[in-house]
Amino acid sequence: MKQVWRPFSNPQLLVSKVFRARASFLSNNPSTRTLYSGRYSYGLRGLLKANALLKQGCSWKIGNGLSTPAGSARWVNGCIPEFKPGISLPNLAPHNVIFFINHQTMGWDTAKVVASFVPADASSILVLEAPNTAQEDFCYWAGTSSGKYSVKTGYAMLQQQLYSTSTHSATDSFWKILWSLPLQPKWKLFLWKLLHRALAIKVELYRRGVPIQDVFCDLCRSEPEDLQHLFRMCVTARSVWRGGCLGIHSEFNGDLSLSDWIQYYIRLFISLDGPSSTRLGAFVGTLWTLWLSRNSRIFRDSSASRPFDSLLAEVMDNHSIFVNSEAPASSPNEAGVVAGDSSPPGFYMAQLGRPPGEPFAFSSSRWLMV
Repeated sequence: MKQVWRPFSNPQLLVSKVFRARASFLSNNPSTRTLYSGRYSYGLRGLLKANALLKQGCSWKIGNGLSTPAGSARWVNGCIPEFKPGISLPNLAPHNVIFFINHQTMGWDTAKVVASFVPADASSILVLEAPNTAQEDFCYWAGTSSGKYSVKTGYAMLQQQLYSTSTHSATDSFWKILWSLPLQPKWKLFLWKLLHRALAIKVELYRRGVPIQDVFCDLCRSEPEDLQHLFRMCVTARSVWRGGCLGIHSEFNGDLSLSDWIQYYIRLFISLDGPSSTRLGAFVGTLWTLWLSRNSRIFRDSSASRPFDSLLAEVMDNHSIFVNSEAPASSPNEAGVVAGDSSPPGFYMAQLGRPPGEPFAFSSSRWLMV
């Protein structure tokens, strides 16, 4: 990394000019995307690897904003700002930071920043130092007060990344817990899509470039239909959560992301009631019913849609049937007959093919009517 920093921070050097002529990604211009032409030598491969690590610890000081892409460079306190979910990515992809500079006041254009970025990143941008349009954008090392790279701070950054990688095990453990829960497979797949923002709602479709004229919620018509609004902040969703058996006020902690909010309640109910928690089933069932109700309202006649309480009752009945069918059967009696609540009315499960002297080893099972 030290060998990369020298030509990276001193473009006037001969070695820097050589690399810039052969591989433009070693340039100090973050918007350059031309590829290296030629074969990769072992030395160049090492420099490219070090360059990728080096850029993770660098940040960009905004001058005129001409060379810094707004959505892919680390120019907001060493981080890449996040656009709002309702913003179409193809429309903002070509914009550099200069698009968000007000040239009359020589400061940030508040209206554009607030309308384009999530609230946390918009607040961070507006408190940044006013851009100096008389100079070009430049890169500096964020680990030191002087802005120059040092081996000590580079090693500290790599150690921090190693620690952050180990903390990902908490997220991995959540998915292991989720897949092992006694929930219907379609519920688990639904939660996976929900937490990965893979549901086909209006804002997500528009963000991916699908031409949608109206992205507002069909019920309240006050906010765009994103995941946070549909499952938490909509008037209907808040009424459902507050009036349900769980009594959750979904509008509380509104700055918490939907993913963190869902994971919090799932972990809470598991810690209090265990994996077979009825409150956990009611929580996931309410999320699933909100999704079914929304699809029924959009793709079917809204006037003929069922009441939410009736739909939720049917969903929970189906979940109870699934849970009971997954429950382990009772121990067999001497006749090899297993009587349990999970058997159909008027039937008993009989284990056939029991070897003599081995009362619990069976080769097959059949439902027998009595």
